Amino acid sequence: MGLIIQLRSGERVFLGTTVLINRDKDRSDIEIEGDLPIMREKDFLPPDQATTPCKRLYLTIQRMYLENAAATLQLQFTALQSEVETLLPAAKPFLRSILAELANGAYYRALKEGQKLIQLEAGGEPIKAPPASGSL
Repeated sequence: MGLIIQLRSGERVFLGTTVLINRDKDRSDIEIEGDLPIMREKDFLPPDQATTPCKRLYLTIQRMYLENAAATLQLQFTALQSEVETLLPAAKPFLRSILAELANGAYYRALKEGQKLIQLEAGGEPIKAPPASGSL
């Protein structure tokens, strides 16, 4: 059995670089079999909305994941990581966590940490930082 996702009317899900849209007026259950990167619309950051350093970092991780482009985007990620570290020192624990997830090939978990980074950058509610381990 594959992954079963319930989509609301008009909701999208990204399967790699392909977008699946529920055009039905009701909720639909879809089953996905195989090994594709999957991302719900609510987690997807459109490129034109990547207007801050943390959002650009998130977009880079998103592209690494959906486009299977980790190797080609590594330099861009490293440059953005340095920019975020300089502009937002409180981001270091999140960046460590993102790096660990990327090293394990856990792009979806890295994206979840990236969402926390965006929230931190926006000055949102205090975020529980990941446990400190290693150094950047």
